[in-house]
Amino acid sequence: MHVSERMAAIRARTQDTIARLDRAFGEIDRNCREIAANSRQLASNAEQIGKVMKRIETGLERYDAHLVSIDGKARDIGHKSRELATIMDDYLSGQTRQRRRNVA
Repeated sequence: MHVSERMAAIRARTQDTIARLDRAFGEIDRNCREIAANSRQLASNAEQIGKVMKRIETGLERYDAHLVSIDGKARDIGHKSRELATIMDDYLSGQTRQRRRNVA
């Protein structure tokens, strides 16, 4: 094999290698663009999820406040019902007890 034939074979392999590298780098570039687009989409989705979570959190806080208010009212009703039952028991039994009055 002559030097010129070797050089021609090396050039052909080099051109083939360069063509494969160009295709590989093109694919790498496409993949990087796709990753960047997916990352932007993920960031957007995460932001939207954050907004939804904030709305849920606000709703739960409001719901908790309502539950605390309802619990307090239910306890007050229970206390007043016990007082009324005691008063009715006293009335029905003919007894009158001295009750302490709350001094404000």
